[in-house]
Amino acid sequence: HVAATALRREAETIMTEAKRRTPVLTGALRGSGQVQAPEVSGSRVSVTLGFGNSAVMYAIFVHENLSARHKPGTEAKFLERPMLEAARGMEARLAASLRKEIEDAAR
Repeated sequence: HVAATALRREAETIMTEAKRRTPVLTGALRGSGQVQAPEVSGSRVSVTLGFGNSAVMYAIFVHENLSARHKPGTEAKFLERPMLEAARGMEARLAASLRKEIEDAAR
């Protein structure tokens, strides 16, 4: 499904940036970042991405603590901010990716 592929690629790009911004003490939080496989339901395609697992149940606390001091380049809102930044221009990037996938498939 070309839309699922394009959306997954966009989510992976966001996750890469989010991991770069994730505060690191042990590396467990950064390592818990993941992008789930796309879900297709009729004409709707969605991709879930996030941080945390049973070993890193504190992800939400690190994400939301705006008063914590982090090393340069890392920050609270380490997933939210890259998501908001990626929203600008996402529609155009997805459209271009879909167009390319369709053109490649037609060849």
